[in-house]
Amino acid sequence: MSQASHALQETQAVVPPAEAKRAEVKPMPLVPARIDMHPSVFRVAFVCWLALLSVFWVTFFVSTNALFMVVVSTFYAVVFFGVPYTFWRINPKRAAPRQGLHEFTRPPLETMYGVVTGRDALPQVILAPLAVTTGRTGMATPIHAARAAY
Repeated sequence: MSQASHALQETQAVVPPAEAKRAEVKPMPLVPARIDMHPSVFRVAFVCWLALLSVFWVTFFVSTNALFMVVVSTFYAVVFFGVPYTFWRINPKRAAPRQGLHEFTRPPLETMYGVVTGRDALPQVILAPLAVTTGRTGMATPIHAARAAY
């Protein structure tokens, strides 16, 4: 008898197909989910990007070549944030949310990846700019320390 057929017989002896039970699947309860993100989430993300640009301005202010790239990045940021803001201003006015950011984090929110709570959606928006800002601040600290030494 070959090893493959012996392993197959052992597997069948442990869990015969006729006796295997299916796991009970419980459907998720239907809860109405919001589709709009709270405006404060975007404000927090915008503040993270402003902090990142501030780190660049402070770090590269002494070098004209590097400062030129910071100016280009600043103009890019103006367009990056200005176009959505302009479209938001063109759209018909929606009612301002009556709840604060803390109340936003409790009920479900529909995203392109499925329904999540606002507490789970907030890090999806904030994590990338916050991580980049933190990393760039960590990189700028030795640059400033090296300049202070001379």
